[in-house]
Amino acid sequence: MPGFAGTLQIPFPPFQSAITPDLQEYLDRLAAGLQGSGAIEVVGFANWTSNGSLDASKRLSATRANAIKSYLVRKGIPATRITVRAEGLDFRGGVPRDRVEVTAR
Repeated sequence: MPGFAGTLQIPFPPFQSAITPDLQEYLDRLAAGLQGSGAIEVVGFANWTSNGSLDASKRLSATRANAIKSYLVRKGIPATRITVRAEGLDFRGGVPRDRVEVTAR
């Protein structure tokens, strides 16, 4: 992913926010590609119809997004280039509901 620009969707299992070994490998490649990019936005999404609470979904979304941000910072991406946002959504379309989106410009 050298010179990555665009949006990637990283799915998470319902109620989970852990960075798994498989996800670590993917994030390592993503971090390498983000080295030369500009601003980065990390947005967490959690499906609130799964857990019944919009507040709980927003907390889970924030936990996921911050976990991705922390991982990228540990891999050398400056924290000042990364903004984090959390959404608790009831989304029934084709996009995975429980996910983090990373957008680089």
